Amino acid sequence: MKHIKLFEGFNSSNPVITATGDWSKLTTDETVLDFIHPDTLIVTYHTNPTQEMVKSASMYGTIGPDESVDEIMGGDQNGGNLTQRGGMVEFVADSSYSPEDYKKELQKTVDQFNANPEGFESDTCQSLLEDPELVLTPEFLSHCKAVVAGNEMSQKYISKYPQYYSKHPEILPGGNRSRIKIMSPRIKLIFRVV
Repeated sequence: MKHIKLFEGFNSSNPVITATGDWSKLTTDETVLDFIHPDTLIVTYHTNPTQEMVKSASMYGTIGPDESVDEIMGGDQNGGNLTQRGGMVEFVADSSYSPEDYKKELQKTVDQFNANPEGFESDTCQSLLEDPELVLTPEFLSHCKAVVAGNEMSQKYISKYPQYYSKHPEILPGGNRSRIKIMSPRIKLIFRVV
């Protein structure tokens, strides 16, 4: 059940959470990739935010720890909230929960993602590998190849359309996959309380 309260009377005692992302380990020119999680999530729990911060964040209502994960990580949009809101998500935290409650929920989701990137990123990595204009860092390129090579559905598609992946022979059926590996961790969480 969602724990979002809209149009409450906010004051400066309401904590505010801000989240930003860093995509610098993904593209060589640090391009922010739409619907791709950043390599680092920087989340700050502001215990004494300015009135301006509270006013700006209050448009999204009060959000509990469970909903904060969707708000920050984009739910099924793979980081779409961060890229679509100018690189920052902000909201008023429910003061009945501790900063540790928010950190715990976010870390749990980041850990689940890092344990199974093939399940979360196969479609997006497949699309990135099809784009000849995009220049990924060697580490993220290797990661995407490993994710796609390790995903059964992606492999079925690649088998039907190998022409789209000729620049990446490692992921084609029978390709030498010994040099590709998944980033570990794929997403790093930095959670600060100020």
